[in-house]
Amino acid sequence: MRRAYKPLCLRSICLRGGGSVQQGLFAAFEVAAYDWHRGAADKRDSLGRMVTITMKRHEMWRHQYRLARDLDHLTSDELSERLHDCMNNIRTRTPRGKVGLRLSTDKVGETWMTLFTEILEECNLRGYSYPGPITIARFRSAMDHAFDPIPDIDRVLERYNLERRPYLIKFGELRWLTEAIQSGTFRIASASYYDSDEHNHARRDTELQRFIHPNPRNPGAEASDDSSAWSSIPAVSDYYLFSLSEQYSSRLFGDFAATSCLVIFDPKTFLSRLKRTVSLQLPGWQIQVSRIKYYDPVRVDQSKIVVPTFKPFRHAYQEELRLLCLPPGPASGLLPLQIQLGPLDDCATLVDLTTHPPPALPHDPHEDPIQRFGANRKESSMVNHLPDAAKIQGIVLNKSAPQHEDWYFQVQYTDAAETWHEVKIPMLDGLYLLNLLRAAEEEQHLSIWNRT
Repeated sequence: MRRAYKPLCLRSICLRGGGSVQQGLFAAFEVAAYDWHRGAADKRDSLGRMVTITMKRHEMWRHQYRLARDLDHLTSDELSERLHDCMNNIRTRTPRGKVGLRLSTDKVGETWMTLFTEILEECNLRGYSYPGPITIARFRSAMDHAFDPIPDIDRVLERYNLERRPYLIKFGELRWLTEAIQSGTFRIASASYYDSDEHNHARRDTELQRFIHPNPRNPGAEASDDSSAWSSIPAVSDYYLFSLSEQYSSRLFGDFAATSCLVIFDPKTFLSRLKRTVSLQLPGWQIQVSRIKYYDPVRVDQSKIVVPTFKPFRHAYQEELRLLCLPPGPASGLLPLQIQLGPLDDCATLVDLTTHPPPALPHDPHEDPIQRFGANRKESSMVNHLPDAAKIQGIVLNKSAPQHEDWYFQVQYTDAAETWHEVKIPMLDGLYLLNLLRAAEEEQHLSIWNRT
């Protein structure tokens, strides 16, 4: 029987770095989508009366998707990419430097989980066995710096009361940001500069064109002879852009491979100075500050896309605000623009690992490589070792005795040489072992590995 894309259960997810993340990240997201509390849906009965039907949210999302299925034109590779985009947008970094997820009570988090579940349902409708052709292995570079040490920026946010005030953040290398805070020196690149292999997943983008792939059955989709083809919406010209983040997330240091950032605590002063300086260097150009609008390539209304201010939703986690410099006429081959705003210490502060080292966290015994449950001897030399199990083959419950206290399990396993062994365990002790395993599963979040 094939392993279908169906829900499992996990109450909390926290993954560490290393190869295990690449193996378990997909499992973690699949599991997390289904452990949220039940929701309610309104429906009319045969007499036209409104009744409330209680169902799990993932069931409601799957039902709604089946009523308006619009991902069936995507290839398995395109589904894999969409899956990764959803996962990457809901990913966070915990205070202990692990991978976490946005809360289920977070409206944004629920949006991504809905999209994620729709992909699973599309896989299920196609009859894909798990994991089938779906893979996110080619996107593994997104995690390259996810577990690097990061500065303690929370102290800065508290100092300037930025939890309740608008602010901006510019991530980058320390040598460039040091020059920026001291003299206001920045390098502004053209849109065409970012479509290059020299940039990582967070920086690279096709800024001179936007791509969409609506389902041919969608009313707003333009007619095409090839339903698998992506449509391109080009910009009228090359232009300059300068990107900032409007919200801080600790994961952004890793995404931008940065160990420092500028926290701009007075964005009004900074942006005013930035626009004034750029306007002097680019007379006749249109200078504007715009908040990026993120669109779904499958469901966007093509007529609403403005290339410089729209980006595909794969980058939504960045919450980008950008300065745009649009030329008076078509332009190409724009060279980098060097600007100097003057010292920025009146509106910004520099944060890096030296000035703001990561806070020392108390030891968490759950992170120890060896965990013990129940009574056991630490001195392994005092224990009579059975042959190591390479694979558990099965169990037999023997209830031939008249008293349940005398019932027992026979656990059969094979070793590395495929030799069979059997261990006899009283039933009550077997149930005690089950409780220990459940405790380990819950405490160490092992449910993500339970794929059977």
